[in-house]
This record gives sequence, C-alpha cells and structure tokens, in this order.
Amino acid sequence: MNNTLTIGLIGCGSWGKLVLRDLLILKCEVIVVARSEKTKKNALEIGASLIVDSINDLPDTLSGIVVCTPSDTHYEVTKSLILKFGKTPIFTEKPLCINTEHARELFELAPESLFIMDKWRYHNGVQALSSLVKSKEYGDVVGITLKRLSKGVVHEDSDAVWHLAPHDVSILLEILGYIPEPEFARLDVTNGKVRGMFAGLGKSPWAIIEVSERFEKHQREVRIHFDKAIAMLKDAYSDGIQIYTTDELHAKEPLSVRNIELEVNMPLFDELKCFIDYLKGSGISPKSNAEEGVNIVNTVETLRNLSAK
Repeated sequence: MNNTLTIGLIGCGSWGKLVLRDLLILKCEVIVVARSEKTKKNALEIGASLIVDSINDLPDTLSGIVVCTPSDTHYEVTKSLILKFGKTPIFTEKPLCINTEHARELFELAPESLFIMDKWRYHNGVQALSSLVKSKEYGDVVGITLKRLSKGVVHEDSDAVWHLAPHDVSILLEILGYIPEPEFARLDVTNGKVRGMFAGLGKSPWAIIEVSERFEKHQREVRIHFDKAIAMLKDAYSDGIQIYTTDELHAKEPLSVRNIELEVNMPLFDELKCFIDYLKGSGISPKSNAEEGVNIVNTVETLRNLSAK
C-alpha cells in the first residue's frame, strides 16, 4: 500500500527550501509553486517532484498544502488556496497574516483546516519550561521575559516586529496556555522604519518581550521568574535549562544552579512531521490552529497600536 502524500508547497525561498528538504525527508511528494528563477532553481536542486508557476496549476488531489511566501502575501495566498481547495489542510508560515481583520476572515473561511507554523511551540526547551510551570515545583509564575534580538535585517517583506514578535507571543501561549493581555509597548523607529519593540503583557503573571533587528549579536532567551527560582533557556540551541533558586541569594556566594538536560531538536522538522502525521490520520493536529493564529496576530497588532498612545 502506498502511503506517500502529495503536498503542495507555495514558495521556495530561503525558508521554503528548508521546508522542501524536510518534506522530502518525511517521504512526501512535493509539488512546488515557484515564480522566480531563484526559487525554481532551489526547488529543482533540492528535488521537488514537480514545479509549477501558479496555484491554479496545482492538482486538486493534494493531501495538504504548506505556505512559505513572504508574510505580507499570506492573506492573499492563503485565501486563494482556501477558495480553490476547500477543506484541504493548510499549514502556513507565521504570522497567519499581518492584519487582524484579514486573519479573522481566514479563520471564518477555514476554522478547522488552517494551521500556523509556530515552530517555537515545538522547541524542546520551551516544552521543558512549560512542564516546569505545570509542575509548580518552584511555585507559581511571577513573570516571563523573552528576548529575540538580531544583528541586521532578516526579512524585507515585513518589519522586525512582525517578523520576530509572533514567535515570542506563541511561546507565551505554549508555556501559559493563553496569551496575556497587552498592557504597554514602545516601538524602536529609525528613519521611519520599525526596528524593534519593547512590550509588556499581563499583570499576574506579567510578560516582557524585547525584539530588535539592531542588536550587536544574535540572541534568543526565555526566562521564567517563579516564586522560588528563575529558569532560563539561554539560546535556541542550548542543550539544557538552567535553574537557580532565589530564596537565599547572597551577593558574595556562588549560585547553586540546576541543569535540566535537553535533546537539541529541530522544531521545523518536528512541526512538519506533526502536520504530515495529522494528514495520515494521527488525530493530533498542529499546535497553532486558526483561532490561535488570529489571537497572535491581534496581540502583535494591539501592541503596535499601544505604542502610538
């Protein structure tokens, strides 16, 4: 019996080619929609089963679809896919789009079959932090700080806040089980361009998010402030969670640090595997459904608007 799935991949740029690579590792046949010579070259070199010029050229028999186009095109691309393919499951790169009204429209069109690729929800470090929160081993969560800092512009299609902040909002969702209410924000704007944001959400627990594209180095950090300790994921590729108790801190004494070892995983591969397993009937859907995708977009948009007040 042939269990090979045929997946449509929309876009094969710098991120899409990694998605294509992993879909092929997962033994899928992949038909790629690629318009530029560069993306067609990527698809050909990596091993796409077929390359077509347009969504309209895709066959009606696809098992599922993955969207890897620039974020400012997500609304138009995803809407056209829903209208053409109906209830065929769609996995779109984050954010769902960059406008809350558009995000809600997509949710209304495909509330059960649209999912968002929030890869940090699959990160073993985030999962370990979530387990610590649930266990209450170190008490309740007082607050969470998240840093996502980059050296230079990563994407030209949207600004730094739309590119970076959805990751951290999705991490809050994974760790807490909900997204705290936006409280305040300040945008870092230079020469009319949004370069970063400092934002606060919630009160008890609170969350502080800092994102920037003009930092001196690449940094990713999640820090949970418990009643009795602080737990840290220091980097995307950290092999452990560091925890130090804070009940009896002394300035002149060394910290007593506990390390929870992690298996370093590849969240992109893991989220794609979850999607493919779902298409095969696992019954476990990808972590961010359409409603959660709308909530993440709305949170980022609300924070941006708060900055203007």
